[in-house]
Amino acid sequence: MPESENDNEILKQADQLRLSGEYEKAISLLSELCEKNPFLAPAKLSLGRAYFEYGKLDQAVSVLEEFVDFVPDHGLANKILARIYVHQKRIEEARVKIQIVLAETPQDPVALKLQKEIEMTGFEEVEDDETVKTSTPALTTTMAELYYHQGHVKEARKIYEQLLLHDPQNKDLQEKLRLIQDEVNPSQNLEAQEPQEVIAMQVDYKPQQSEIAHKSNPIELLEMLLARVQERRRSYV
Repeated sequence: MPESENDNEILKQADQLRLSGEYEKAISLLSELCEKNPFLAPAKLSLGRAYFEYGKLDQAVSVLEEFVDFVPDHGLANKILARIYVHQKRIEEARVKIQIVLAETPQDPVALKLQKEIEMTGFEEVEDDETVKTSTPALTTTMAELYYHQGHVKEARKIYEQLLLHDPQNKDLQEKLRLIQDEVNPSQNLEAQEPQEVIAMQVDYKPQQSEIAHKSNPIELLEMLLARVQERRRSYV
């Protein structure tokens, strides 16, 4: 039997072992095959999959990164790498891998689900890290725009609302949120749309009835509450 045919038989045998859950045997066969023929790309892919399914994530990354050097646009390899990177909190690398997949297959359901998870994970990390809050608007505005252009309007709106918690006076963010809210709820006008921080303020701030009477116009009331927010922020400086 020619050597190439023998390699293919070993590859099939290893894949059957992997599918039946005998990962150690599959990994042993595939490792030997890759060592004998380092340029046999299908063997590298199968070895990376076996490591991933067996829970050996570092080994899976090492093998699959070598594989995508051969086949940069391979959908499955990039999706597995993205999944591992998310688990390892390597969010930017995960995002790059998913963008590669979506450039080839924009409607790939697994890739779209992973993308959503990646963006939300990245956003939560930024929210929790006090040292990078100054960079939050640039990063999350990009996320919001990605969601918006892919048709995920509600997700984009949530990100803009979160951004306004950090910067309620940002006119650009207010305008983008207004446009998105008009699209989600065309009948809702601007007067009904208050930044989330203002809504939160209403929980612990109860103005006097006479004050409310003088501020019956929603715009005036909004401006009054925003002024209170600014006063509170200055008191913390």
